[in-house]
Amino acid sequence: MTRKELKNANVLENLLQIHGITKPEIIDALLNINRSIFVPQDFIGLEYSDVNFPFGNRFIPNFYAVSYMLEISQIFKSSKVLVVGSNTGYLASVCSLLAKYVVCVEEDEALLEMTKKNVSDFNIDKSDCHKINTFKEFNLPKEMNFDMIFVEGAVDDFPNQWKNIMHKNTCIIGTIRKNNSGQFVCAKLLNNDFIYRQYGVSNLEYLPNMSDTNTFKF
Repeated sequence: MTRKELKNANVLENLLQIHGITKPEIIDALLNINRSIFVPQDFIGLEYSDVNFPFGNRFIPNFYAVSYMLEISQIFKSSKVLVVGSNTGYLASVCSLLAKYVVCVEEDEALLEMTKKNVSDFNIDKSDCHKINTFKEFNLPKEMNFDMIFVEGAVDDFPNQWKNIMHKNTCIIGTIRKNNSGQFVCAKLLNNDFIYRQYGVSNLEYLPNMSDTNTFKF
């Protein structure tokens, strides 16, 4: 079934609600970005499944993981958003419909170019993409102070260096893995330490070089 058929039959919207996606603005944004553009050709037809698509040494997060991350976030029209590991640009494109401004950072040059192209194809002018050397530490202006940070892959913990681009109300939405089990979390700062709120189970794969960054305990 094509995306158009899914939308016309309201199947996709019903599936989102079954998976706990209920915020109207999130559903509208997801319906307005054609996900098939962002997945490898071999997986066309599965773009709205719960499959993480392999791409080189990376995995493109599945549709419901992306949807759930948006659902548990507090993203507003005034939000400044950072997407860590932009992959092919799907989450960044959806966020651009919801937020004031979106910045993407990506290690992989090919994925970064795909993000730029895909965002450009949607005529989105509220996003900026940056090539970085490592997800653990990257240099962005401290004064940016993002409101929301989305991490498109699993980590053992969020690096302390990321605190430099956070303010007291910034929320990091991502997946923490422990003992081969993933959990969606929202992390905020309290007295310069990360505090975590746990959400549902996540099957996202690791971002490169982001295992064993710290020791995290639930």
